[in-house]
Amino acid sequence: MKCPYCGIIIEKEPKAKFKCPNCKEEIYIQKSGEKKILIKKSEYETLQSEKKRIAEENKYFKFFEDYDLSRPYLEKRKFEWFNKFREKANYSDLIWSLSNELLNTFAKKNDYSKMRGLYFDMAILQKKQNKEFYHLLKESRRMELYEIQKQLSNDIKYKVVIIGGEPGCEYCNEFNGKSFTIEEALEEMPIPHPNCSNDGWCTCCYTVKIIRSS
Repeated sequence: MKCPYCGIIIEKEPKAKFKCPNCKEEIYIQKSGEKKILIKKSEYETLQSEKKRIAEENKYFKFFEDYDLSRPYLEKRKFEWFNKFREKANYSDLIWSLSNELLNTFAKKNDYSKMRGLYFDMAILQKKQNKEFYHLLKESRRMELYEIQKQLSNDIKYKVVIIGGEPGCEYCNEFNGKSFTIEEALEEMPIPHPNCSNDGWCTCCYTVKIIRSS
């Protein structure tokens, strides 16, 4: 193998990045099939940048898999976004913008199930980026309650019961098994618990307890 800068023969096969013993430039190792090739630092950084771009693009398409958006439509929106903002454009902002559009669309249809899922996915995205996510998790649970209210007839008397998440914490365990009328739950919003010790990621949810049906 040769130094990609000065061309000197590298006699000992390297296992990690190193400096050329002759020109002292930093050399990186790149796999090409079963072989290893030596590349310049600038080439390595270009490859890493492209890998990151592809990973971000795949994350964008995967994020909207459950929301009935076709690949051509997502491609179109991606093209428009990056053409509009150019060097300032990024996939996280595109996901955020398109998600808010979808929430408005689902709200007009009273599609609480889709809204619940999308708020939850947005909360996950925020958490992965170390950003504030509690308000999104809270809206996801609110949509869960609206979904229950929509599905059950007014003739059915029921309560919603909290199921403690895993791993549990002292705050969440306190509410495990507690029941509320749908109106009480919507007013108090007992979950997600803001002080959940699971890094704030409260996984408590609701189940329905039928009391009486006429």
